[in-house]
Amino acid sequence: MNKIILFIFFFSLFGNNEPFYNYKHDKVYKIINNGLIPLIDGKLNDACWLNVEDINSFTQLEPNYNGIPSEKTTVKIIQDEYAIYIGARLFDGNSKLIAKKFVNRDDFAKLSMSDWFSISIDSHHDHQTGYEFIINAAGVQFDSFLFDDTDEEINWDGVWES
Repeated sequence: MNKIILFIFFFSLFGNNEPFYNYKHDKVYKIINNGLIPLIDGKLNDACWLNVEDINSFTQLEPNYNGIPSEKTTVKIIQDEYAIYIGARLFDGNSKLIAKKFVNRDDFAKLSMSDWFSISIDSHHDHQTGYEFIINAAGVQFDSFLFDDTDEEINWDGVWES
C-alpha cells in the first residue's frame, strides 16, 4: 500500500561531479512566481496552478528501486516572496485501498503505515543538510531537519500548512 517516490530536483548544472548525475541530469524544473497564491484546502483548482508545468517523470524507491511507478503522480510548484507552494496529485487505481491513519504529528512509525507524500529540500545544495516534509492521506504532518547526509532531527518543527 505504501508508495514511496524518489523526488529529486536539480536546480543548477554541476556536470558529472553532481551526486546521482545519471539519474537527474535531465530533470530540471523552473519554479515560477505568477503573482498568485493557492488556498491550502487540498484542492488544486485555484487560478495559481493554471499553466504551471507538471512534474511527472518519477521513479520508484520501493519496492523496485528506480523502477516505473505503479500509479501516476503529478506535482506543480510555485513560489512568492514568502513561501514555496507544492501541489501534488497522487492517483490510485482503487481509492478504497488508500490507507489513512490518524496519528500524532511527527510519529513517523505510525504515519508510515499509511499512504503518504514527501518532499525533501536541500536548500544549501550541499547534499548534507536539508528539510523533509511528509503528509499522509489523513492530513497528518511529519517534518524533520536532515544533517550529516543520513541523520535527521525529528524534534525540528517547521511552520507549514497542508
